[in-house]
Amino acid sequence: MRGNGAVMRLAKPKKKGILPLVFSRMLIIAVLMAMQVMLYVSLFAWMQHYLPHYAAIQVIFTACMALYLFNSSMDSSAKLTWLALIGVLPLLGAVLLAYTQTNLGHRATKKRTEELIAQSRESITQEKSVLERLKGDPYGTDDLCRYLCRSGSFPVSDGTFVTYFPQGEDKFAAMLEELEKAEKSLSSWSISSSKRASCGGASSTCSPARRSRA
Repeated sequence: MRGNGAVMRLAKPKKKGILPLVFSRMLIIAVLMAMQVMLYVSLFAWMQHYLPHYAAIQVIFTACMALYLFNSSMDSSAKLTWLALIGVLPLLGAVLLAYTQTNLGHRATKKRTEELIAQSRESITQEKSVLERLKGDPYGTDDLCRYLCRSGSFPVSDGTFVTYFPQGEDKFAAMLEELEKAEKSLSSWSISSSKRASCGGASSTCSPARRSRA
């Protein structure tokens, strides 16, 4: 909050209106459910003679979707969820599955990230001497470092260290200690810089006075 009591927001508040609702997933789900209900109503009302054909098509479609889900690399719990949804609402479940699998925004971001990694792969190189020293590590650090270099071009540097803190309180205590060191070094630097500035402005205050000869 500011001094006058006004609230300062880091991000602009989202505008409430009809446009965010039109382009939201909730509207898509509502439209698909309405289409499913209309399909069922139309089948029972106007297509009573074709209900056996529709039931056969639905069974074949559900079986095909089940085979697709079993052969996919999806999690087992997710497979069961999609099977239950497609078994009850075939149209809604199939469209939602296709919508979640395509995920155009995520795929575009992933493709752009891979392009940037490929462009910067030659700019960030790995020192072979560092990997040679890691060969004798018994914890498999050598394989992990080589995997990171192959997948995302993340080289391992020498002369760095990492401190492990088992609890957050230990981390904050170390941070406060480092901040006190930085504050002392910053204050000493500001004092020395102010002295240099005063010496540069008035030389008589910094240079010793010369004795006058008799």
